[in-house]
Amino acid sequence: MDNSKLKIAVFVANLYGGGAERMMLNLAKGFAEKGIETQLVLAIAEGPYLKDIPSSIEVIDFESKKVLYSINKLRKYLVEQKPDVLISTLSRVNIAAIIAKSLAGVNTKLILREANTFSVYLDSNKSIWDKIIDSMIKILYRRGDKIVAVSEGVADDLKKTLPRLKSKITVIYNPVIDEEVFERADEPVDNDWFNDEEIPVIIGVGRISEQKDFSTLIKAFNIVSQQKEIRLLILGKYNENDQEYVKLIELINELGISDKVKFEGFVSNPFAYLSRASVFVLSSKWEGLPGVLIQALACGCPVVSTDCPSGPNEVINNESIGYLSPVGDYEILADKIIKTLDRNIDKTILINRAKEFSVDKGAENYLKMIAAL
Repeated sequence: MDNSKLKIAVFVANLYGGGAERMMLNLAKGFAEKGIETQLVLAIAEGPYLKDIPSSIEVIDFESKKVLYSINKLRKYLVEQKPDVLISTLSRVNIAAIIAKSLAGVNTKLILREANTFSVYLDSNKSIWDKIIDSMIKILYRRGDKIVAVSEGVADDLKKTLPRLKSKITVIYNPVIDEEVFERADEPVDNDWFNDEEIPVIIGVGRISEQKDFSTLIKAFNIVSQQKEIRLLILGKYNENDQEYVKLIELINELGISDKVKFEGFVSNPFAYLSRASVFVLSSKWEGLPGVLIQALACGCPVVSTDCPSGPNEVINNESIGYLSPVGDYEILADKIIKTLDRNIDKTILINRAKEFSVDKGAENYLKMIAAL
């Protein structure tokens, strides 16, 4: 396929503050910067990342509150616009893309992006609707022309879970870092905790959920706080009535550290926070390829991560980059945080490692794959 004449559609549900949405927007930017006609197709054009869309990308808004309600509109779009390639991510969006393409009967190549360790994700879903989605994934994914795994770990897991699709699975690392990350890292932060340079700030980032396992981070922080004067700031969307958030507040109160832990909510510029933090900690039970871990490195922030499936051990490939800790072991996690606080770290090494996951490289690898279809 001739890339110079390509028309690529990138399909996501919305542009709220998730990592997958950010990566798809980055990918669309990477294509557009290479002069490729790029359309960002949204089930509904909502979310804070809307303001980050450059004028070179056309936005298609289906105005559908739920992804599955957008299937017929996506079918119509494919028939009328006839993009050469449709790229989607996240299970429900992928399923909608598969069904819409099948109904449209077009020659558009369909690329499904898998961002999480598949088997762990399947095991974590408890509701009847989630189980239906899981079954549909196993049946429908074979209709994709390619399945992109965001890390080697995700790819290996996919091949075990969907063995008949091995030939369609390929690894392309996330398009995480561009010049905007470095520029925005220097912007000011409206948070008093960063005014006192004598007290280090540990940062965790992510929506409040079982996957992110912030309870392990909070328990580890409690141990560290008994040895050092320190603070913990958690960035990410949350609902005060959500059961997971309530449990974390109860844990914080039980440990008596409510004056040292703060939930900041979603912030539009996490890079400015990361560039000022003493340590970034990823405490997840599972991931795919954690973009925020790479973003922290790009901001020159020392990192500690659980060695969860999958991705962290592909980013932190030696201890000059950061430390890995077993999933759920808050005592070892605390030890790794203390070691990080106590050592001198060459930020240049961290930044250079992050640059291996650039938007330009990610877009170029997608285009190489597309050219071979």
